This record gives sequence, structure tokens and C-alpha cells, in this order.
Amino acid sequence: MTEEYRPFEVTEVSMMRALAHPVRQQILAELVGRRHARAADLAGALDLPANSVSFHLRTLAKAGLIVEAPERARDRRDRVWKPLSLDGYRVSKNSPEARLVTEPVLRWLRALLVGEADEFLGEPQETVRISNISQVPLTKAEAEELAAEVDELGKRWAVRVRDARDADPGTARPLYQAVFALGPMLRNSRSEAGSPASRPDA
Repeated sequence: MTEEYRPFEVTEVSMMRALAHPVRQQILAELVGRRHARAADLAGALDLPANSVSFHLRTLAKAGLIVEAPERARDRRDRVWKPLSLDGYRVSKNSPEARLVTEPVLRWLRALLVGEADEFLGEPQETVRISNISQVPLTKAEAEELAAEVDELGKRWAVRVRDARDADPGTARPLYQAVFALGPMLRNSRSEAGSPASRPDA
């Protein structure tokens, strides 16, 4: 029987501060993908110094985002880490200090939108990068229905990938990141509306 998809909800300010560092976001994502790992494993996967990864792991542990997995250790000196949830974590707009984790995500999104291929992990011919911006007139009820459908789709794929990973752990699965944003367009100020950059023929 397939277990329910249950990402860990980030609720503490200390957790948000720990996640504000882009390297720690990468480490936690890699740790979720591997289910458990040592600092050396993560350092090799992310091409980072092992001592730097160890420091970031301790920071994540202090914030309560990861815990040690002594059952996976080879001996008492062997430190193996695992995430609080094997389904990863979730940051919502209601999370305290959510703005702290947005800059690494916005940097990723900017690179995705302008097609900076060198910014991404993996070879271009072996990965997929898709970005789409669209404007749709919606009622509040329609917007809520669309958001619910996208959320359900994300959950189904998360369970599907998790089960496939468990059934075939030897298959390479590069980490992908997905962001869904839905909201009304920004209100332009008078100065922005009259500036040359805001006019189509500028």
C-alpha cells in the first residue's frame, strides 16, 4: 500500500534562517533524494568540500531540519544523516520569515527564465528545463480550483517518483525544482506606467 505523501512543514524561524543559505537548500534536497547520507557522499554529489558540507549539516541539525541515523552508521564515529520527512519539506506563505528562503529560489527562477544553461546541474542534453508565464482572467473560485488541481498533481507525482525510486534505487535521478505561483498581477504605480520601459514601443 502506498504511503501518504507528507512533506515536513517548516514552521520555526530558526528553520527558515537555516534554509536561507542556498547551499543548505541543495544539501537538504540531495539528502531527501538519497533518504540518508554522509557528509562525504553529499560533498561528492554537490562538488563541495566535505568540511563545508559537515558545517552546513550541523547547522541544519541544530535548526531541527535533519537528524542523525545511527542505525545506518558503520561504527560510532560514522555520522549518517536523514531528513525529518522522506517527502522533503514545504514552505508556504504562512510560514514565519518565508522571505528568508526566497532569494536562492528567485535566482534559480531568473536563470530558468532567461535560459542560462550553465547555471544548472547536469548536462543540457540529459535534463529538461521548462518555464512558462501566462495571464489568465479568473474568478476567485476558479483560481482556487486551479491551485488545488496543481497541488494535487504535484502530490501524485511526488508519490509516483518516491515509489519508483524505492523500487529501483540504482536509477540516476537528478534533482529538479518546481515552483508554482498564482496571483493577481501587480498594480503599477503612475511613474511606472509612464516610463519608457513600460511602453510596448519603447
